[in-house]
Amino acid sequence: MRIPVIIFLISVSIPCLSGEPHTEQYIATKTKQIQFIRKLFYEKRHFECIAETRRYLFYNPDVDENKKNALMFFITANYYLGAQYSRATKIATEELPLNYTPGRILLSQSLKKSGHFDQSFRALENLAYPSSDPFLRYELLIRKADALIALGKYDEAAQEIELQEKFFSSQNLRDFSSALSTFTKNPPRNACHAMLYSAVIPGAGQVYAGKYFDGLLSFAAVFLSGFGAWYYHKQGDASLRNFCAAFTGIFYLGNMYGAYNSASAANRLALKKRTDEIVNRFIPAYDPMRFTEIPEIAP
Repeated sequence: MRIPVIIFLISVSIPCLSGEPHTEQYIATKTKQIQFIRKLFYEKRHFECIAETRRYLFYNPDVDENKKNALMFFITANYYLGAQYSRATKIATEELPLNYTPGRILLSQSLKKSGHFDQSFRALENLAYPSSDPFLRYELLIRKADALIALGKYDEAAQEIELQEKFFSSQNLRDFSSALSTFTKNPPRNACHAMLYSAVIPGAGQVYAGKYFDGLLSFAAVFLSGFGAWYYHKQGDASLRNFCAAFTGIFYLGNMYGAYNSASAANRLALKKRTDEIVNRFIPAYDPMRFTEIPEIAP
């Protein structure tokens, strides 16, 4: 019984595997598979979409190079949309051409999502701007600026935009360049000043940094331990006096260190807030399918 079943399965599979494009059955099967992949994509079933697209490539090995690149990009984009950034990075690096602009942008964004900001910029650094596609050129410019901003290189991002402004009549782009050019990285709170203030008056540096409760706590700790040392000194209790004096010194030094850290943390928060304002205003969320047309699958 086993042998006849195997023979039957092989005989059924041969027409499908042979992939003769002129047969109606082949065309109908291919069309149905394409429609199924499209359905999975629009339903955001990304990993099933990846499996079906790979299956499509397996049964259609004769696709031309451009279409194969587009389909591999489609697979990589599904990994990205499914938040599998390391996998998207691996495929974009190993299976997409180095000069394929949408693929390099996708690689850069995958690296950025993984926290590899320097590699994210390097993926685009030497990529030439496409002269025949202004939309893709604009997208590449925006993603290069995005990568530079993530590295804190605001002046370089502004220079990159200024070099490309002549190719676009975009007020938004000019405003973006202007915002980056006037962006100041000078910290709103000087951490050394905060430490000095707390050295003079415990807790003053924390208050300067906007940490009012921490300032009050620091002042109370130093004052109460110092008062305890003075009190027990007056009482003639050397043991408790020394105990309180030791904690006074610890709290005093900790208060200065805390003031420095509070000001530094306030500066990081302020810098992030200003950066986020620029990014949210001028850089749209990345959509890998925005400027890419996948043949037959995702228009």
